[in-house]
Amino acid sequence: HQVRFYKTDLQGKCDSLAWTSIDSTMRLYNDPVLWSGGNQLTAEKVSIITHHGEILRLNMDNNAFIVSEEDSTRYNQIKGKNMTGYFINNDLRKILVEGNGQTLYYVKDNDVIMGVNRADCSSLMIRIADEEVQSVTFYNHPDASLYPPLDLPPKEALLKDFRWRATEQPLSVKDLFLK
Repeated sequence: HQVRFYKTDLQGKCDSLAWTSIDSTMRLYNDPVLWSGGNQLTAEKVSIITHHGEILRLNMDNNAFIVSEEDSTRYNQIKGKNMTGYFINNDLRKILVEGNGQTLYYVKDNDVIMGVNRADCSSLMIRIADEEVQSVTFYNHPDASLYPPLDLPPKEALLKDFRWRATEQPLSVKDLFLK
């Protein structure tokens, strides 16, 4: 119970964790949350598939959600029914969102927020390099709106079921032993 783990590139928390050596899969149970780089990842079910000590794939099933903090009041968000993250050399390279895909992210030019993109679609693919989103591809009739930075209605600024859990993140090995 009350599992927490820490690696410099991946931290996590859940109620229970099971490791299966037959398929090299770690399963996180009951309110799992992971942090990788500046991203918070949550879902009802989370499993991490490894091979020879490296993460190959991350499965997030049922109400999958990725959040990153843009600033103290703004959050980039990706939501979907299920997500699969694909890794190369323990680096997250792409994420496939399947079912009820939604995004809300802040468009920047030279660190200045130019707008807020809010999109809905059935599926989407996110490509990542150096812990930064490089591209987002929307599939099957996306419905998107780009708002000027100050014109986003407050009810649209957070996707349904948004929950920022940064205070729970272990930031060092010492944090694993704190109550």
